[in-house]
Amino acid sequence: MGLPIEKLTAQNKKARVMQSHTFESFIANTEEGERYELHNGVPYLMAKPSTRHQIIASRLHGNLFNLLEDRNCVVLYETGVCLFGMGKQDKNYFEPDIIVVCEENLENLDENYYNGAPEFVIEILSPSTSSRDYILKRNKYKEAGVREYWIVDPHSDAKNISVFLLEEDYEIREYSKAGKVAITALGGCEIDLTKIFTEE
Repeated sequence: MGLPIEKLTAQNKKARVMQSHTFESFIANTEEGERYELHNGVPYLMAKPSTRHQIIASRLHGNLFNLLEDRNCVVLYETGVCLFGMGKQDKNYFEPDIIVVCEENLENLDENYYNGAPEFVIEILSPSTSSRDYILKRNKYKEAGVREYWIVDPHSDAKNISVFLLEEDYEIREYSKAGKVAITALGGCEIDLTKIFTEE
């Protein structure tokens, strides 16, 4: 979810023009209370999610929490992710809708960010973000070692979910709003899509 800062500046909105930033300089130049992502060095201001987006996210979060409550995992909503660690001067910083972190990887959580690749990531599409979610983020998640990545499209009639298994044997699966989807990265536990895509 976001718009290039350059566009905001052209519209005389309050924002700085910032390009070719690392995570360190990006954080130093963003204002408290504003939400940005950093894509290949270019900051994007995060748009406020629609109510439909928020409903789908809350249902996914609740279902995941219930599925994982007996496991050493946490489900996080809109948490900042430094895929390659803050100390590597990376030029990408994302705030996925949902991430799941388990076991020894929990030590990579600090007060503000997750440093590294979560086991499982979900992005919920907004009309302005689809190309970045499908291409840039998918490639960066794979490069960093994310095991499974879901893209949820709440706007299509079919309410599509694209499942990307990002480990050695790259695989893509497509699901619609009915049935159950197994989360391979979390041992095959299933989410019932009828509970996610009931009428908002």
